[in-house]
Amino acid sequence: MKKIYIIPIIISILLFSGCEDYLTTVPSDQYTVENFWSSEEEAQAGLTGVYQVLRGYHANQVLYSSQVTPNSSRFDDPGGWRSLARGVAQTTNPLFQSAWDNNYRGIGRANTVIDNVNTENLKETDTDIIDQIVGEAKFLRAYFYFDLVYKFGGVPLILETPDNAIHGEMGRNERSEVITQILIDLEDAIALLALNNDPGRITKGAAMALKARVLLYEERWSEAASTAQQVINLDKYSLFPNYRGLFMLENENNSEVIWDIQFKLTEFGHGYDDAVDRHSNNSPLKGLVDAYYMTDGMSIGESSMYDPEDPYANRDPRLYQTIRLMGHMYNGNIDTEQQLDQTGFGTKKFTTYSDDTEIAEIPGGQSEVNPIVIRYAEVLLTYAEATNEAEGPVESVYDAINQIRNRPTVDMPDLPTGLTQDEMRQEIRHERRIELAMEGKYLEDIKRWKTAEIELNGPVYDWEGNVYENRAFDPDRDYLWAIPTQEIDLNPNLQQNPGW
Repeated sequence: MKKIYIIPIIISILLFSGCEDYLTTVPSDQYTVENFWSSEEEAQAGLTGVYQVLRGYHANQVLYSSQVTPNSSRFDDPGGWRSLARGVAQTTNPLFQSAWDNNYRGIGRANTVIDNVNTENLKETDTDIIDQIVGEAKFLRAYFYFDLVYKFGGVPLILETPDNAIHGEMGRNERSEVITQILIDLEDAIALLALNNDPGRITKGAAMALKARVLLYEERWSEAASTAQQVINLDKYSLFPNYRGLFMLENENNSEVIWDIQFKLTEFGHGYDDAVDRHSNNSPLKGLVDAYYMTDGMSIGESSMYDPEDPYANRDPRLYQTIRLMGHMYNGNIDTEQQLDQTGFGTKKFTTYSDDTEIAEIPGGQSEVNPIVIRYAEVLLTYAEATNEAEGPVESVYDAINQIRNRPTVDMPDLPTGLTQDEMRQEIRHERRIELAMEGKYLEDIKRWKTAEIELNGPVYDWEGNVYENRAFDPDRDYLWAIPTQEIDLNPNLQQNPGW
């Protein structure tokens, strides 16, 4: 733990001066502790240091965590994803260390902002601006702790500027204490934040939507449904008509995006296009492709429309808008087994190529497509799931799901009427898997549904039905990640999770 909490706020790490597009501006000034926290510009620079943490591990969670699920795969293992999927990860797995380091780095920076941005230090700054900065920092602290608690369980709960003498050897707080603090921070953020903000910055709606997600994961059904309904009632967000276009560069910050992680060339690009195209990472698996319904709203096992000789015909249009298929056009070429050499499938979401018929070349590390963390369709799905669990399949549950299915470029049939609560539960889970495919949600979903030992155990298959690899998941161990070995070695008061 010593390593984690030594996070000096010497402000070269906090990076930016405040301006309208500060999240994507190259640093031009550096600060020292002696002259910091005295102006709005410096407070905004400090806040930007918190946002900067998101561009590594957290963006990768959106883009790559599907590789641990039956939705997709990875052929190599530099970051620890494949060993985790195969059930052979060790406590030294770099993914565990990255999660711990990045979240606590963000928490330390957020705490420093919260402790220092106030009317005493910023005497000439409007209180509304101070409230906004503190509200954003509290949201981000809640977001970092939420990721930690769902990866590791109870963790040390630090709410002050990092001080190794105080925090260096703290033990783990109870999980319930961390969840309580997350919800307190989100309530504070909702009260402090404005409804509108610059792209990529936190708003009141984002805080409400994250609160709804937390309550859903905690199975506090009525509260989750009520909070999701509050987001809906803002009348600020709507489903973007073009499902594939939702994830394209030219449509960023559209009506459906509640919060995303901002990238901008050439200063802050990422390498997702290079990873999924040239290196065939995050390659979808047959199980995900087979999960897409036929256009009659039935599964491939139930529908008379399904033809095994032409398996991709007449499918839910989201299949074609999410996944590259052999024999289909992508980036100016017909995809073949040579291009899709891992599983026979490829990924379209969050890639730069916006027109399948034209060729675009994106050098490695040069994509500026923003990974979307929260969008309106998720809020509708949260409302539907929570309401179904609290009240059963009432009319508003059907309405929420059918809105998503009726998106103009999707145009799938409405849900069949007369579903039981369990039947509706299965439809909602299916809809989450399809609508949010390759967006970093499915691993969290199957863990909270306690179906991971089924979904994550056994073989996964390529396009021909051949075993691609065998996966393993130990329910007595793998619902939580290991506390990194390095942290256990540094802090004698940290106890390891069971089974590791």
